[in-house]
Amino acid sequence: MSGLFTYVEVVILGAALSIVLYVAATAALATGSAGRGAAAAAIALVWFLIVWELARLGVFEGGRPGWRFALGLTAVLPVAGGLTATGLSRRLAAAAMPGSLVSLQAYRLVSVTLLLALAGEALPAWIALPWGIGDVAVALTAPAVGAAVGRMPGGAPRAQLMWTAGGVAVVVFGVTVVLLTGRTAGYFLTLYPLVLIPAFLAPCSLLLHGVALKELRG
Repeated sequence: MSGLFTYVEVVILGAALSIVLYVAATAALATGSAGRGAAAAAIALVWFLIVWELARLGVFEGGRPGWRFALGLTAVLPVAGGLTATGLSRRLAAAAMPGSLVSLQAYRLVSVTLLLALAGEALPAWIALPWGIGDVAVALTAPAVGAAVGRMPGGAPRAQLMWTAGGVAVVVFGVTVVLLTGRTAGYFLTLYPLVLIPAFLAPCSLLLHGVALKELRG
């Protein structure tokens, strides 16, 4: 599995970097200050580095004391914090390029690694297939939905809502499965580097969905 390990590390780091850069650019536009954009990027980057280091230390490993609490906290805290900061999230939504909050989620293509884990018998089909195929479908359709949102007057609410519902369902399924089966069937998903998907990328996806819906509602 060493080849998979290296691949997952590279693609997750790339996905995380794309999120950090997006946050920096959007925050700079929202505030009119490059310095504030850099500060927002620093916060996002520090949060990723904290989660990354905890993952490398095995804090989220299924069976360790407090692993569910640690993983649940990293999954919920950024979403709750981001969505409750109503003023900030609305400013970011207003400053974002139309449809970009949707298109950015093409990074979820990283979940193809779950299908590779299935092929390597590291995950059972009932976890890897719905999560892997679901996330890949969300990622592949993100650019088209994002383009429609940016192109049509008033966005494309029906397409965006359907896409969002599917995206949220996949994330909730994945994180719930890891928390419930991390000592048994989902154990591989509590190990570094795959654990970065439920611990970092999944909450980022939920937060982007939430901010995009605020953008849609105006």
